[in-house]
Amino acid sequence: MPMIEITNEEYEERKHLQVLQELAAAGMRGDAAEVERWSRRLAVLAELLLIAKKVKGAEWVRNAPFDLSKAEAAYGRDWLES
Repeated sequence: MPMIEITNEEYEERKHLQVLQELAAAGMRGDAAEVERWSRRLAVLAELLLIAKKVKGAEWVRNAPFDLSKAEAAYGRDWLES
């Protein structure tokens, strides 16, 4: 069977879909620890995190179970401090 070639973008989409599916399944089971573990694997859009910072505050974003790497790449490592 020939291998299917996919782009990096398609790979990332599939990876995120798997994380979302696992996150939803953990939520349906009521497994809070698994929900947090899978949530930390989601790279949230930088713009959404900036809005969350403005609405909920930097401390809330800092403590939320999200991957902050996209915001750090867009706004710098100390974006929550400013």
